[in-house]
Amino acid sequence: MADRTWNAVDVDILRQPWSKCARRIGWQIMTEQPNQYGIFDTPLGALVDHWSDIYSEAQITDAINELVGVGVFRVYREGRLLWVVKKWKREQQNCNTWKQTLGLHRHLDKFPEVRDDFLAEYPTFIVAIEVAIKETMKATIKATMKDTLIVGPKSSESVSVININLNLKEDITTNEREILHELYSIKGWPQEYETDRDYIRKLAVEFPFVDILHTAKDLAVWHLDNPLKKNSRARSRLLTFCKKAKDFGRLKRDDDLTGGLEVAN
Repeated sequence: MADRTWNAVDVDILRQPWSKCARRIGWQIMTEQPNQYGIFDTPLGALVDHWSDIYSEAQITDAINELVGVGVFRVYREGRLLWVVKKWKREQQNCNTWKQTLGLHRHLDKFPEVRDDFLAEYPTFIVAIEVAIKETMKATIKATMKDTLIVGPKSSESVSVININLNLKEDITTNEREILHELYSIKGWPQEYETDRDYIRKLAVEFPFVDILHTAKDLAVWHLDNPLKKNSRARSRLLTFCKKAKDFGRLKRDDDLTGGLEVAN
């Protein structure tokens, strides 16, 4: 379906001081091709096929380079990925809800080459995306709590007694110690030190960019209203929360990516 956003300026596009080939291709792309974010895949092959009766591949490539030179387009992946720079500004002045912002975040994640340039062009969305991720995590936890069939005691009755003195353990890092402390604060958690230590290290390998400590804290809060039963699979629940954190972007900061979850000597 044609994107109507640019229709009002079609005439202005055709009056730009570009070559005729650049004007035609620019008009086609800006009025018909991109989504609201202005990002789409494999444009060069599609354009060559579409305009093959009129322009050669070299002429089309020159036209794209011309549009890049005037700041209309940016090209990635050797011409297979194209971004219409001002498309988002014309399409959507702002995101009215965190769900809309989350859609932008998820779309940009598909195109990491474009992401940094996009956020540099629209820096206000950096904070908006962070807020959207947090709101999504809240909504997910709330939905999980609503759907659960477990009915347990009140929060004040759900305090666990930690039977293992983690401060005496010298074969774990500070970060691992904090993670285990959060898990052992969950009433009913099977406190098996070596099993839990090895399991969180396994998760650190499987989810290298997930902040497992924050995920463990989220899990501990969730279990206040949803206490474990005798037949509950506690560690599987932690795995589920790690998967949710990965899906919704609950990741470590850049300065945390090389530290915190390394295996202690």
